[in-house]
Amino acid sequence: MNHIGQSFSESKTGTTLHVLIDYENVQPDVLALCGRDDVRVHVFVGALQTKISIDLAQAIQGLGSRASYVRISGNGPNALDFHVAYSVGHLSALDPDARFLIVSKDTGFDPLILHLCEKGIVCERAPSPPEKPLAPEKKSVPQNGSEERVKKLVACLRRQGAAKPKRRKSLQAEILCLFGKQLDTGGAGALIDEMQRRGIVSFNGDKIVYALPKTAG
Repeated sequence: MNHIGQSFSESKTGTTLHVLIDYENVQPDVLALCGRDDVRVHVFVGALQTKISIDLAQAIQGLGSRASYVRISGNGPNALDFHVAYSVGHLSALDPDARFLIVSKDTGFDPLILHLCEKGIVCERAPSPPEKPLAPEKKSVPQNGSEERVKKLVACLRRQGAAKPKRRKSLQAEILCLFGKQLDTGGAGALIDEMQRRGIVSFNGDKIVYALPKTAG
């Protein structure tokens, strides 16, 4: 079995998307992930799982060094979840700009994902991989609906009180978690710039200074 970190060293792009599949929970079609050089697929299988589908084996083989199997140790109730959590931490330490998609129907991952977002690690969960090949992150920034996004973000930050993000990267991750697929990384950065232009946030180095209004208008 390949170690999950080995495929990271093969990345040729600036931002890598790691797709971590909970194969105990779902047995998805991963062919849609095959067309992107910056995608790494990690299939986590249980200690007692002895079979995988031919379709999955062929897809993983076709990805070469961009894919790996991770067979978990032990058979506890949350053993696979812990392996996934460790792997996200390990890979994010290697590449702080990497993004993560956990493929699982297990909502028990959601508190972990929220914690990762609060720490500035971009991560989300989906019950299956995208049906279409994943598109690269857009360099252009869509501006449609920016007014409503500012209002929504201000309301979210006000609710968080003292737990608001302290640094720009953490705020960017918060925005990506809040708006999901509506914004890419560039769009999140543009929203921060808009907040700064309006005087809602300012920066002391990388540290955020807030001046949140009662409304975003």
